[in-house]
Amino acid sequence: MADIGMHTLVVDLPTEESQKYWTASYLIAMKAKFNAYRSGHPDMPKYKTWVNNMFETVRDQLDSQRHWERAKELLTAPKNLH
Repeated sequence: MADIGMHTLVVDLPTEESQKYWTASYLIAMKAKFNAYRSGHPDMPKYKTWVNNMFETVRDQLDSQRHWERAKELLTAPKNLH
């Protein structure tokens, strides 16, 4: 994309200036598939928990919407005067 994308909300640049930069967006799809024959394995809940934790870690590190929400929280949080 030939502009600074969603960063225009926090960076005050004229349109002409913002078009000197570019942003890239990626869509990542994740899927876990377990062997149906092992569905009754006593450790299966642990495997599923591990996969869910891995997916959540990837989301937490790469999801720009989450990064944006954290940035807004930091910018709008009341300042501690102590």
